[in-house]
Amino acid sequence: MFSGFIALSAGALIASQIMVFAALFIFGMGAGMCNVAMNLEGTEIEYRIKKTILPVLHAMFSIGTLAGAGVGVLFIKFGLSVSLHLTIVACLLFATLLIATRYVPAGIGKDSVADKKASKEDTAADKRLWLNKRTVALAIMALCLAFVEGSANDWIPLAMVDGYNVSHSFSTVIYGVFLTGMISGRLVSGKLIDTYGRVLLLRIAVALAAIGLLLVILKISVVVCVTAIFLWGLGASLGFPMTISAAGDESQYAVRRVSLVTLAGYGASLAGPPLLGFLANYFGLLNAFYFRAYRDLCGWLVYE
Repeated sequence: MFSGFIALSAGALIASQIMVFAALFIFGMGAGMCNVAMNLEGTEIEYRIKKTILPVLHAMFSIGTLAGAGVGVLFIKFGLSVSLHLTIVACLLFATLLIATRYVPAGIGKDSVADKKASKEDTAADKRLWLNKRTVALAIMALCLAFVEGSANDWIPLAMVDGYNVSHSFSTVIYGVFLTGMISGRLVSGKLIDTYGRVLLLRIAVALAAIGLLLVILKISVVVCVTAIFLWGLGASLGFPMTISAAGDESQYAVRRVSLVTLAGYGASLAGPPLLGFLANYFGLLNAFYFRAYRDLCGWLVYE
């Protein structure tokens, strides 16, 4: 990840599209491996303590994104270059990882001797048990709900500029409101999920995201839009962590199930934003969000 950030900074400095492409690939590959490992470890902790904690862990991700957006606003305000911005972030990332990894216990994530022995004794039929209707349904849900979150991360600032004629700096502030909704939902949802169950909370979350998205599309006013953006973030906050948490319910198959659900989520984050961009060329960016609302409905129906 660090090397990808440094290469990205250099590519931005010399305006090399090839270097930027390669750097993003390297950074994305490192980030993907880290995310799968962290989500898998989070589901294992949930399985052991019998409490829902993955949304709170994902809230830390959203807090980091919000902090990054805030730093981006300051850099835009003071006219600092993209290359300098990326270099500073790369150095902070390296220092943080260097310090944090010192507190990770040795052997985390490694199979014990007993686990390896049990794995070898599994029959071919047992090894196929992880890929069942429930796993496929979770992967589809992760695809739909990660699309809701990922395309918001990519398109909200531009949609605010094009659809509501706000400044670039204020559009970043509005994006911060979306992240605040994400953080709020993830911080308070753990006890609610344990009390009322995943199904009810997920249905409420999908409904909030759909209502918020519809109010944004209708362009009633900037104030209503900001409120709707918060509801959108609140609703989008639970989809990805809850599907990953459900995929890790059975520790025996957690690795493969979490990997598949994560792959589906990141696949949606990769393919969704370009698809919205393609639709925006013909119908406008806000109207393209109707496709997003349809994906919200798909996520709801899969869980019915």
